[in-house]
Amino acid sequence: MAATPLGEDSYPEPLQTRQRGNAGLWRVMVLGVSLVLIAAVFSFYGERIPADVTLTFVGLLAVAGVFCLFGLAAGLFKFANGEEKRTVSRAVVDSLPYGAVVADRDGKISYVNAHYGTFAGAIVGGVPVGVSRLFAGQSEASEAVYRLSRAAKDGRSAIEDIRLIGGLGGSHTDASRPFWYRVAVRPLPDVDGGTKSLLVWSVEDITRDRENNESAFRDLQRAIDYLDHAPAGFFSSDAHGRIQYLNSTLSDWLGYDLAEFNSGQLSLGDIVRGDGDSLLMRGRGDGEIGTEIIDIDLVRRNGTALPVRLLHRAARLAEGELGETRTLVLDQSSAPDSEEELRAAEVRFSRFFNDTPFAIATLDTSGRIVRTNAPFSRIFKWSGEQKSLELQPLADLIGEGSRERLARAIVDAGAQQSAIEPVDALLTAEGDHAVRLYISGSEMSTGSPERVNVYALDMTEQRKLEAQFAQSQKMQAVGQLAGGVAHDFNNLLTAIIGFSDLLLLKHKPGDPSFSELMQIKQNANRAAGLTRQLLAFSRRQTLRPQVLELSLIVDDLTVLLKRMIGEKINLGVEHGRNIWPVRADVVQARAGHYQSGCQRARCHA
Repeated sequence: MAATPLGEDSYPEPLQTRQRGNAGLWRVMVLGVSLVLIAAVFSFYGERIPADVTLTFVGLLAVAGVFCLFGLAAGLFKFANGEEKRTVSRAVVDSLPYGAVVADRDGKISYVNAHYGTFAGAIVGGVPVGVSRLFAGQSEASEAVYRLSRAAKDGRSAIEDIRLIGGLGGSHTDASRPFWYRVAVRPLPDVDGGTKSLLVWSVEDITRDRENNESAFRDLQRAIDYLDHAPAGFFSSDAHGRIQYLNSTLSDWLGYDLAEFNSGQLSLGDIVRGDGDSLLMRGRGDGEIGTEIIDIDLVRRNGTALPVRLLHRAARLAEGELGETRTLVLDQSSAPDSEEELRAAEVRFSRFFNDTPFAIATLDTSGRIVRTNAPFSRIFKWSGEQKSLELQPLADLIGEGSRERLARAIVDAGAQQSAIEPVDALLTAEGDHAVRLYISGSEMSTGSPERVNVYALDMTEQRKLEAQFAQSQKMQAVGQLAGGVAHDFNNLLTAIIGFSDLLLLKHKPGDPSFSELMQIKQNANRAAGLTRQLLAFSRRQTLRPQVLELSLIVDDLTVLLKRMIGEKINLGVEHGRNIWPVRADVVQARAGHYQSGCQRARCHA
């Protein structure tokens, strides 16, 4: 039905409005009486009042009169009449699709729009009643009305949704049908110089909106129930691998309580075995939405494996980032007995292919990657995304030093050679990663491009252990050599110190040669100390712990260190206060201070 435009007389008129008061009339009367009194004063006391005061007063009255005339001509002032015209604010309130009541905090009504009168019980004896009285006698609305009344008394805003069986006044034919009303109150600023703050009450029938929302909610609940109890599992994850949704069927298969599941609580790594989550998170490089078929094992909550087939869909966003994924899960452990044996063999092969602890890839005759398993993506840092339609060669993922041997091995595998030497290579990805590639030929069907199988073992940790073992052997050899040299040198120093003591017995302190003999003995003792340090380094000396003063040991080594560091480096020693004594072997303590001093000297150099 076409809507017809409404004229000015077709808009609803308010049920009640506050009439214009007599304040304007009283102001005019007061002004007139004042002017009469002033004229009387001038008539009785005109002789006593100076002429300039009289002229000034008359001039002010003339100026005020001229200003009023100009204001009236400009529209600043208007002549009041007894009829109250419809203003913009009144037009807005009168055309509201819900009831509106303006009252003060004591409940005295000032304005009521026409829509308010459509509610049953809103008009009693031809006079509109307040909102509190409108819902009086409704036990279901008593608490909400009380809260609204308290908010009105305090001058606060409040809103309540009230549910009534049968509606207001029980005027509806269906007495068992629930009706909803939205009641709100909010304060208004003071108008017309009023001393009491006004409040606006609104009453809106929202039954139809509630019914539509409840109907949509019931439809959504049915759709979720259909998905939850579908004969197949379903889950969705975000771009970071956090599971956002898990249906009831899949949660039962995995042993999780759906009532305790929260969005983002689980990740793909919690339910996908091994490195299978990398297969679900790589998406397609062209940004299109495509469905992949992946046979893999999921992990139940008790740690057991669940063989499944995934119908997985993941897409890239316009910015190149991975979007949300949708995955349908088919249980392969309870497949029908009538399924073909070929299909069962394919499922078993896919499980073995993706669950193996080492990387597997199939290549064509040119050495380009056709298919990979999950560990391949982790070890080679390969996302599987191609920027073009060409397949990526495996040689691009390893260092240049091994590419020639890999090319020869691929040629031998294409010729179905049985004995192919493994290829050791370093990866081009970040970090020092090493792999050993085992390559063999593949007899596939005519339509398949897969001709070469590549098995890759991560040798990074083994290479590190080998390097550490070789270094330890070198250090052991150095220690043995140092111990042997120190032992022989110690024998020579023993003879030097012994002969020095014999010479000192023959030369008294006053002898000119006594100081040179003392220097020989002191330097021999220092050399003996270095020898003991070398023996301690080679672990061939017995430790003798004793209480030591660190400051004395440092001073003893200062002279030796100054000679070793050279003339360009200055060595300064500052002892701390209240240094505690330590219990240690004196030779090891000196060796430690000596090594620390040499390292600091090299850093400064």
